[in-house]
Amino acid sequence: MSFKSRSDILSNQSLKTQIKCRIDYYEGQEYTTQVDYDAKGQDLLRRVFMFLGIEECDFFGLLTVTNELSQWIEPNKLLRKQIDFNKKANDKVYVFTLKVKLFPPDSRQIFNEITRYYLVLQLRQDVFSGQLPCSFASAVYLASLIAQAEIGDFNEEEHPNTDYLEKLSLLQNQDSTILGYVRTLHQEQKTLTPAETDELFLDRATRLQYYGIHFSMVQSGGPPLLVGISSKGITTYTGEWPNFIKLHEIPWLRISRIEYRKNKLLIHLVPILSRLHSDGDGHRDIIVFKLENKRIAKQVWKICIEHHGFFRCSKTMLPPKKLSFLKRGSKFRFTGRTYQYLVRQGSKRWEEDSILSKRQNSLQRFRIQGNNHMASILSRN
Repeated sequence: MSFKSRSDILSNQSLKTQIKCRIDYYEGQEYTTQVDYDAKGQDLLRRVFMFLGIEECDFFGLLTVTNELSQWIEPNKLLRKQIDFNKKANDKVYVFTLKVKLFPPDSRQIFNEITRYYLVLQLRQDVFSGQLPCSFASAVYLASLIAQAEIGDFNEEEHPNTDYLEKLSLLQNQDSTILGYVRTLHQEQKTLTPAETDELFLDRATRLQYYGIHFSMVQSGGPPLLVGISSKGITTYTGEWPNFIKLHEIPWLRISRIEYRKNKLLIHLVPILSRLHSDGDGHRDIIVFKLENKRIAKQVWKICIEHHGFFRCSKTMLPPKKLSFLKRGSKFRFTGRTYQYLVRQGSKRWEEDSILSKRQNSLQRFRIQGNNHMASILSRN
């Protein structure tokens, strides 16, 4: 009588079981694939980025909903442990959403055209959904740039009214009056190529007040309090969305350590600068935020760790060696290339190859799938 070892059982299971995945991305597109039972998050991420032609994948991530909480897929962790995986449900398809996770502070430092293109699509989606609030003037201006990129130059004979704009998802609650303003500004964008409209769009969108900020509600016992995490650091706000009042801004260089304990997020300040956040009874080295529960506190902590590592560090962060099982706390660490590294590499590549590919209008971007997907983007005029 022979017995199979646990490793043999797991090996056979991984050969039989496949995790079916659907990735929703911009402009209502989706990509379906499947990965092995023992695949890590990076295996799925790599496959998605390769399909979409994204080289600077460090800015992007995959979101999934687990137990009613949205979370980012971790590259170095088994994929099945990050989703509500059920090995008995062979036909179940697990849904992920591609999004920008780490927003660059200066779009002029993004030299890769594919990266800029998907960043534009993310911001268009955020403006349309209201997730990135902006003034009426900015919204109309951004909408006119979208019209120029999607349709091309304004033509009085072809565009006698606003009907041609109604098929585009430009703004929330858009009506004929609002589209009339967009039509007027669209006339002023003549001769602009899609690449030029992308540049103008990014220039305006990245200067919006809430650009690139991940918000989380904090339990204060008083007025609403939010924590905002961005490339600059950690900022606190009060008030009602979207009319927040900024209270404090803590740059990453003022933060020495970040941790979470149960449902609390603890921000350790550099001692010399802690006097700037004195509570009146003495210098305070730690700022404590109370979140709704432990899971949310851990999620916010992870976002802080990734932002600090990506925007503050200068060199590539390698995955840590296997930790001892006796070590307490989360094993989550920031790994990968940093923003400074990507800027240096992008600038170097830009100097070596200053010839930009011609591109076609974005209405034709996603008509070519598979191996031609990236070519459909690069061929925009």
